Amino acid sequence: MPDWAERKPSIVFYCADVPGTVARLEACGVRISMPPADLPWGTFAAIEDPDANWLGLTDQSIARVPELPDATP
Repeated sequence: MPDWAERKPSIVFYCADVPGTVARLEACGVRISMPPADLPWGTFAAIEDPDANWLGLTDQSIARVPELPDATP
């Protein structure tokens, strides 16, 4: 990949209340990289860790467990 140096890993955490979570984190001194924004798929925000890595917060339920068929004989 010619642009490997510009790429960063993405870690996004689910939380039910993105604006509330961001407000609590900011009050604790966490740096907010991107304030909460309403996007077509849900609310998203980004924070920074002490090494300037961005971590995402979303209210979009990304991991959905599919329903399994009933295995009762």
